Amino acid sequence: MEKFLIRQGFNQSPTDYDEVFAPSLKATTLRAALVWAAKMKYRINHLDVETAYLLAPLQHAIYLKKPLGYNTDEKTDCWKLKKSLYGLKQSGYEWNQCIVNELTRLGFVAGMADPCLFRKESDGEI
Repeated sequence: MEKFLIRQGFNQSPTDYDEVFAPSLKATTLRAALVWAAKMKYRINHLDVETAYLLAPLQHAIYLKKPLGYNTDEKTDCWKLKKSLYGLKQSGYEWNQCIVNELTRLGFVAGMADPCLFRKESDGEI
């Protein structure tokens, strides 16, 4: 039987987070990029990261109570959360920061009109 820990974001104190906004790609940006790429005969790549929120580190400490009936040898009644969870108010923001930092590290540049569109130039090609 699988067991799940659920963080109830509606019970979350505002002191647990600073930012909650995460941008999403504008439909007009996507359409324009597809038209431009087709005209220029460019190949477009995209990605989908499964369970993305679970990969993002947290900027603020969050502690979870152990579930009732969960017995371990640990002497503490709570755990410190290391990564974001679905249900946390700041998870979208944390994931956005994580992916933007990684794409920037890999040499991608965010668009000025839409920060969700990234491009990378290599040998004079985009």
